[in-house]
Amino acid sequence: MNAPLVPDDIELEKRSDSLVFEVKRSDGTAVTEAEYQALRQPYPPFPSPTASTDHELEARLARPYRICAEGDSWVNILWPISKVRGFNESFVDIIESDQRCFVNNIGWPGDEFSDIVAKEQYKGPIQSGVFGFFILSGGGNDFLGGRSLARFVKPFSTGGGVSDPWAYVRRDNLKAIFAEVAAGYQRIIDNVQTWSRNTQILLHGYDYALPRPGGPWMGTPFSALGYNIGDPIVAAIIRVVVDEFYDLLSDFDRRERNVHLINARGCCAGHWHDELHPDKSAAIKIAQKYLEKMAELAPVA
Repeated sequence: MNAPLVPDDIELEKRSDSLVFEVKRSDGTAVTEAEYQALRQPYPPFPSPTASTDHELEARLARPYRICAEGDSWVNILWPISKVRGFNESFVDIIESDQRCFVNNIGWPGDEFSDIVAKEQYKGPIQSGVFGFFILSGGGNDFLGGRSLARFVKPFSTGGGVSDPWAYVRRDNLKAIFAEVAAGYQRIIDNVQTWSRNTQILLHGYDYALPRPGGPWMGTPFSALGYNIGDPIVAAIIRVVVDEFYDLLSDFDRRERNVHLINARGCCAGHWHDELHPDKSAAIKIAQKYLEKMAELAPVA
């Protein structure tokens, strides 16, 4: 049986073949999402917002912007536990510090998008009727880094040295990847709209990630495909793929009720913590975009 979980005993370890993290104790045993959530939020999931006698929770529930956040390490990097590994707050952590906001952050840095889609851990919070906003962050693991890049980026030698980034992309493979991601988003959006008709769904499509020499997520995989990380074609490939993802999400913004796309492109320019995660300055910029959208959708007198 595992020992009781304490913050100082939690470690993050990147999986070698993907973007997500293993979350472990110092003795190597896995930390579950349920254990972490119990440590972070000493109150139960709320099947009923009126069932709690926790007056602090009641005060938070009275705040105008009540938000459920689900997703990957852009939503939850386990801060401040992860501070010992040099990480800063996520943009959702910044939002949570705003006194207008109550946040139930169920994101998990160990989740791939398929996990988020399949497990439906947002079901209880959304069905509770508490949350007017649902922040969803996912899909990056499907097209950035490690094994994901190798699915659609051609070896450098096959591109002929041209400056067109699409010459280095297997378009059919990328199309298939994005079709899978789009199906997952559609399922989640359909569920939220069914379970809580008036909840506003807020999406983002990341930013132009920055491969670094020897970087575990993108630098190393690009190098393995024969690219010089300093070659502008590497950044150009990432740029067109991120733009394609925004095009995918823009379609949901246009045709789905209560779905809104937050454009985070440019927020991380010069402000990356690593190849894929915003530093605190960038997280603040992204959070401000969300707060402005929420204020637009639900003005507070």
